[in-house]
Amino acid sequence: MITNGYKQRPEGREEVAVLSPVTGDVVGAIWMAEEQDADLILDTANKGFKRWSVKTIIDRAEMILRFADLIDQNEQKLAAMLTRERGKTLNESLGEVRLAAVASRGFAEMSKHLYGHTFPQSQRGIEEDLIFTRFEPIGVFLCIIPYNNPLHLCIQKIIPALLMGNTVIVKPPTEDPLALIEILGLLLESGVPEECASIACGHRDFVMEKLIKSDRIHAVSLTGGEKAGINVYTSAAEKLHRVFMELGGNDPLVILPDADIPYAASEIVKSRLANGGQSCSSSKRIIVHESICDQLLKELMSRVNTLKRGDLFDPETQLSYSISVRHADEVIEQIKHTIEQGAKCVLGGTKSEPAFVEPTILVDVTKDMDVAKDMEIFGPVIPLICYQTEMEAIEIANQTSYGLEGGIISGDLKKAFAIAQQIQCGAIMVNGASNYRHVDMPFGGEKASGIGREGISVTLKEFSNEKSYVVKGAFPLLK
Repeated sequence: MITNGYKQRPEGREEVAVLSPVTGDVVGAIWMAEEQDADLILDTANKGFKRWSVKTIIDRAEMILRFADLIDQNEQKLAAMLTRERGKTLNESLGEVRLAAVASRGFAEMSKHLYGHTFPQSQRGIEEDLIFTRFEPIGVFLCIIPYNNPLHLCIQKIIPALLMGNTVIVKPPTEDPLALIEILGLLLESGVPEECASIACGHRDFVMEKLIKSDRIHAVSLTGGEKAGINVYTSAAEKLHRVFMELGGNDPLVILPDADIPYAASEIVKSRLANGGQSCSSSKRIIVHESICDQLLKELMSRVNTLKRGDLFDPETQLSYSISVRHADEVIEQIKHTIEQGAKCVLGGTKSEPAFVEPTILVDVTKDMDVAKDMEIFGPVIPLICYQTEMEAIEIANQTSYGLEGGIISGDLKKAFAIAQQIQCGAIMVNGASNYRHVDMPFGGEKASGIGREGISVTLKEFSNEKSYVVKGAFPLLK
């Protein structure tokens, strides 16, 4: 495997320890690229592009299908690695590994049935010409991966890029890169040449200045926060690189007075507390009608209090850790800030371990508080925001700069769809909370939640160049 342009680590490179958020123990390490490594990283990927782009789609797809089989065969090892370094439950890690295999197979099969276009004889003067399109590679993709679901989110980028004949440089998350590096090893084992899928570990300035601003990068795909997105977009603009970004979200869940309250509570808990609350598309603002606020709170308290925490490798364990002590501290500060603005904490609000934030419920949250607008809390925090009218609920839902996903729960489907159409987001769950992603559906947001879409139905075309071919005089008309 090629890391930072090398097969063997050179002397004197900075090493960064990977720490377990549960124990604080070192579970591995990565070494960081330095300024002089940039040319080798970029040369490697561009050399790989010349080799990889001439392969047929069916050859590439066969390798990716073998890769999916290797994921299946190694799922327990990959899930255990992810649990140790990320601090999520083994069940959640297994789910992520299995989804990586499902998505890989889906992309591979779709790539073999990707059709171009032909155009009709609809313009005078060129009626005799044959015009068709085919999908061709773009070049070298820099794929920047977040820590929360590193395996699945990496697959959503590198597999469609590779299938369309591009090569990839993978920038793994510094906090939990080990399972991702392991799965990339399986990709090479499946037959993908090593220079076509390499790794670049580097600090922010190195990635922004030495990689993204290079004319030997042709596209950037990022999942991350809004600030990271702005930095990447700004750096990529110098070379007019194609940019695909899935960024943050402060997703609303509107609960109407006729909602099934136990069901609504169940949806909230599943959406908001999964993965330690570290999901871009989870329902982070619960917008509930004032007439059922107390009932919903009672149901939520009952459900949250029964959730089991403990050994992450125990299949019964339901609660995960924050990625780090620093991140857990940031969540606690956001909770305190919301309380200072007038909210009341009725459950949680503390850390019971350095990187474990207790599931938290905040009430008396008003629409003018930061958490009701643009303060995305990336942790297990449930803020209840009461409303009086449907128009007020829609106003609260849309008063954020984000627009990733949303949800609405009601017993009246017509009313639910009428409201759903007015919520500004990339996907809306009718009768359900957000944090929903089918591997085929277009996934991405409006406003500050990103640019472009990911998913089997869309990414292959987005990660390629639809090139038009014209054969002049191919169909001479009878005179």
